[in-house]
Amino acid sequence: MTAPPTAAAAIPLEAAANRPGATLPPFFSIDLDAPSASPADPSLAGPLAEKAAAKPSPSPARIIFEELDKQTNIPPAYRWLEARAKEKIGPTGDRGDLFLKALIQNIAPMVLCCIPLFAIVLKILYIFKRRFYIDHLIFALHTHAFIFLSTVLIIGVGSLVALKSGPLTGLVCTLLSVAVFVQLLIAIRRVYRQNWLATVFKFVLGSFIYSILLGFAFSVTAFVTLLLP
Repeated sequence: MTAPPTAAAAIPLEAAANRPGATLPPFFSIDLDAPSASPADPSLAGPLAEKAAAKPSPSPARIIFEELDKQTNIPPAYRWLEARAKEKIGPTGDRGDLFLKALIQNIAPMVLCCIPLFAIVLKILYIFKRRFYIDHLIFALHTHAFIFLSTVLIIGVGSLVALKSGPLTGLVCTLLSVAVFVQLLIAIRRVYRQNWLATVFKFVLGSFIYSILLGFAFSVTAFVTLLLP
């Protein structure tokens, strides 16, 4: 049995390779142009180490639930609400899209129930006009119907403009929204027959009050959606 060649035997081989007309056996041929793939290359070690160390960040819902689970002085009602939230959106928030779809479906009935509240706001703002509540309710119905149709129109026109010229979509939607508010101002002035200063003031004040009512109604709708099976 012959021993493997040692480092000392490599010197005669190199000398033989440098002689004119000398060739080495095939198993001694080395491709000097081939790039060396060293695992210790610092340019490769950085990205590989970052990918290996990278971990998926936890979802916000999971962080909130974990923080709530750590607390011990939470009332039983909050614990029950947390259990319902986990059941609806999942412990990690993986079913949050289903809850969001259910909430969006309940927004239309919510706005429909808010129309009588808007009529009450009009009744308070124009209490000296001696109009019946049904008159304010009819105007509130017409106003909401106009806003709904305008919203559909703005979305449709915005989608068409986005297909032709994307940067102009925001400008076109903004101009249409301003036109809707101007039309509402003109309608309020013609129905209640007051000057522009009083009309603008009551329009701003009524919009502010109604926005608060809508925010409260949205919170109630989200809570009811959370409770429904």
